[in-house]
Amino acid sequence: TDRSGKRRNKHFDRKREADAYLDEVKRQLRAGVLVMDDETKTLTEASELYLASSAVGHLERTTRVQYTQHIRRHIQPRLGPMLLTRISEAEVHAFLDDLARENSPAMTAKVLATLKRVLKDAQRRGLVGRNVIVDRDIKAPAKRKQLTYMPERDELRRLLAASEGMGRLLLETAILTGMRRGELRALCWDDVKLDQRLIRVRRSALESGVLKSTKTAKGHRDIPISESLVAKLRPWRLQCPNGP
Repeated sequence: TDRSGKRRNKHFDRKREADAYLDEVKRQLRAGVLVMDDETKTLTEASELYLASSAVGHLERTTRVQYTQHIRRHIQPRLGPMLLTRISEAEVHAFLDDLARENSPAMTAKVLATLKRVLKDAQRRGLVGRNVIVDRDIKAPAKRKQLTYMPERDELRRLLAASEGMGRLLLETAILTGMRRGELRALCWDDVKLDQRLIRVRRSALESGVLKSTKTAKGHRDIPISESLVAKLRPWRLQCPNGP
């Protein structure tokens, strides 16, 4: 008898299979997470519900595009027709193995994280009793650690020597402040405090010019700048057109 009081029947060829299934059903009933096959949806249907949800709608456009690509390029073609109640630990591991053969470890981990979000959303809607990725602590294959290459001083000098005008000043500001590309795009003169010798970072900008918040809350920061950079920024400000 399910949560709503409806009688359910399922037949098996062997008694031990029936007993094992009954034990699992009882466990899920006690936990209040039992969902029957006729009460759920396919993973394709659940993933489309997730993409249409407010949780995704409030994300930045680039993040929404990324999640949509994960779902429609990787998740739906491989697991889409499956009912949520039939997605087992073995099915997820087989999905990961298949995914890892064609994609990098980093992409595999990102797609698994998106699948976990879809199952979490389906769980919230009562379409599945458990999130197998969380319950079984399933993880993507470990990424190989790679050393981050940092340019040497001599390389940076050669880069600056090959630049001129605004391009050179932009590179020099990036080198001396460590600001991200989006933060440099969004930088306004109101945030450049020449007398105080600091730059305030308060926003970022996409390549299209659309302003957005910084990547993280810690991105809001004040960066001290050298007197030499101040001396180069002062004449540039005078050359700039009127405006922020």
